[in-house]
Amino acid sequence: MRQVPVSVLARAGIARRSGRGISLSLDEGIFYLTEEDFAHLVSGRNAAVINGQGEWEGNAWLSPVLASRKSELTILLHNRLFSVGMRHLNSLLQGERNSVVIREYRGQSGNAMPARGTPLT
Repeated sequence: MRQVPVSVLARAGIARRSGRGISLSLDEGIFYLTEEDFAHLVSGRNAAVINGQGEWEGNAWLSPVLASRKSELTILLHNRLFSVGMRHLNSLLQGERNSVVIREYRGQSGNAMPARGTPLT
């Protein structure tokens, strides 16, 4: 039987509402998606992920997972790929939850990006 590398989602940190929009607490530090950038996400464009000093650190976008509708917030930060489900993100933005889990794509090859055609689990 042939073995194929599979990408998995592993818990990587916590997202919370903050005065700056949403804070993303990861092992590398705390990063932010500002409220102004939410308009970019809704219109289908990328949003900047910034650090505590306001410097650009990466990008975020809304992407579909096995569907045509937007179903996750995807964050590319320091060549690492993170994800927050839209259901969780919406509950965070509406104040129904104080924090939600951020997950990271991790492949067996050490590459954060899922291989083309690899099903996401």
